[in-house]
Amino acid sequence: EGENRILVQWAINNPINTNEETIAEIIKKRLSNVSGIPFIEIIREAFIAKKIIVVRRLLDTKVPVNDQIDILLILGDKNEALQRALTCGNNDLVLYVLMRIKADESPTEFMMRLEKIRSLPLSLHLQCLEEIERKKLHTDLIKKSPNEKEKIAYSCIIQRFGSPQIQNQKTELSNASKLFKEVKNDFIAHLVDDEQRLITRQDELEKKILNSLLKGLSLCATIEQLMMNNEREAEQLKKEFNMPDKRYWWIKIQVLAKKSAWSSLADFGKKPSSPIGYEPFIDICLKYGKLEEAKRYVDKSLYSSKLDEDRVPYMYAKVQ
Repeated sequence: EGENRILVQWAINNPINTNEETIAEIIKKRLSNVSGIPFIEIIREAFIAKKIIVVRRLLDTKVPVNDQIDILLILGDKNEALQRALTCGNNDLVLYVLMRIKADESPTEFMMRLEKIRSLPLSLHLQCLEEIERKKLHTDLIKKSPNEKEKIAYSCIIQRFGSPQIQNQKTELSNASKLFKEVKNDFIAHLVDDEQRLITRQDELEKKILNSLLKGLSLCATIEQLMMNNEREAEQLKKEFNMPDKRYWWIKIQVLAKKSAWSSLADFGKKPSSPIGYEPFIDICLKYGKLEEAKRYVDKSLYSSKLDEDRVPYMYAKVQ
């Protein structure tokens, strides 16, 4: 793979060979049948080098259709992006492309575009029209009654849950945050911004971690899911979102118990003073029928300096 990457760099950036058609043919001829070649990375490299013809010629070479469409939209080739989405028959992908196009066009232009698409499923056509009307309604409401901004912001949040596309969800949340800030509701705006950051990170993590399903989960549930097999990512997310230590400890002891990692749980308990005390350690052990493990946490030789003295009698009673 390293040799192939070197070849790609040479083919794209070779000063002797400046014909982009030839560059594309060389890459396809030498690499198209080699397993493990990340053609999307080759395309991105060509795009950075401003070799647009190379980009277009390589789009059909071992590149997933959603990546093809993203590249085409970046290039501004809306019609081709839409046609490829329609051809693959994925309605969610078609809607994603249409919403991306709508963001760059006036309502009139977008309506005319919809009228020209003969192969567009009726359900998607109606959904696009509904989206146009909703945006227009919001704009009109704000003009007539600025006091309606907060209600519209909440409607954007509700709309976010009806969209399967991450980009559409982020757009709705961004609109909501902007409106909340305009009415000086900074607390809710901050929560909305955090949610937008979370769905972005969930999307990134799903692409990075094989077989991970994180979209739609809360921050706590996301961290819990990551802790099962990717604790480093869980810790990073905790830092990014400033999760309180107490909440993080609660999640971690539950995950360790689910994994039957009793030695790890004991080691975790020996860290500097637990922000949640040690009774939760006992409770989680008892929940899984591990009485002997539970007794660890009332052993004064191990935890005497850390135990909450007021709770010691109750903790002893639980493990008898």
